[in-house]
Amino acid sequence: MEQINLKSRWIITGLVTLVLLASLLAQGIRLGQDLEGGTTLRFSLDLELAEKTGRIEQGNREKVVNETIKVIDQRINKYGLAETTVLPIGDRKFEISLPADSEIDTDSIVDLVTALGDLKFRVTVKPKSEYGMTKDGDTPPRLLQPGDYPWAGAEGFPSTPQGFDDFKKAEVEKFKVARDSDTPYIPTDPRYFVVPKQERDNDGVEDYVVLEEPAEKIYQFDGRILKNPVVSQGEAGQPVVLYNVKTDFQKVFGDWTERNVGLPMAIVLNEEYYSDPVIQSKLTDNVQITLGSGRPYSEVMKEAEQIATVLQTGSLKVRPQLESRNKIGARLAGES
Repeated sequence: MEQINLKSRWIITGLVTLVLLASLLAQGIRLGQDLEGGTTLRFSLDLELAEKTGRIEQGNREKVVNETIKVIDQRINKYGLAETTVLPIGDRKFEISLPADSEIDTDSIVDLVTALGDLKFRVTVKPKSEYGMTKDGDTPPRLLQPGDYPWAGAEGFPSTPQGFDDFKKAEVEKFKVARDSDTPYIPTDPRYFVVPKQERDNDGVEDYVVLEEPAEKIYQFDGRILKNPVVSQGEAGQPVVLYNVKTDFQKVFGDWTERNVGLPMAIVLNEEYYSDPVIQSKLTDNVQITLGSGRPYSEVMKEAEQIATVLQTGSLKVRPQLESRNKIGARLAGES
């Protein structure tokens, strides 16, 4: 009789346990990776390279690592993975564990984590003859001022179309040498610098753009001037990123855009050129980032969501490098 009662107790205990477990799962309590599997991404931070290229100061590594992990954690949360944590490993590595049922592919997470988040707005430099007219059919105001052309020549390079082509070729080569040797790229002329295009077929001169660097820092616009980046739709229905200009910067940004009406405003993100929509009129409180065309809608939308998330959480001083990607099976679940 006692054996029967003992067996009944075990059965009842087991049933209660199963009911409680089912209830917890129904309320959104997740199983760990040992129970349900998933993917673990490990990243490392090359602090020596960051110091060498001038992105961080020497003796400031611990603070940089902590700030980097904090920003990455914010990005992951805003991207729809609120239950995913960033786990520090040692003094310069971290891991992100994704559940097996995550609807977000790991490549998207890698792109999100490794984006520096640097954003710049600059005028695209070309020979005078290659600029178009304003929307009213007029010559852009700056092109009416001989001493104010975006391309005014540089030492050893005259202010002619051929002079510009020669300058661009030499500057691109200088950029490549610096990139390949992990040394800072220092422009030949402080008024101009080159960046690679985000969409490029190879690494030729045509895959780079020359941009103007304003002499006054107040006109060297970056991500600090914006707020509330959101994904929206452009006039053609394609995904775009919209943002507002902070009140403190609206006047100076308005002055700059008014001066450059009719000229292309390059949008540089993560040290790559994305687009350069023509400034049609004075801009003060909002700007649109147009992404590449000719790609599937879903691909452009995913990129827009990543960009908005990166801009919402701020930039990084060190670009994380993917070190390993490990897929974990449901070990304990299979063993039970």
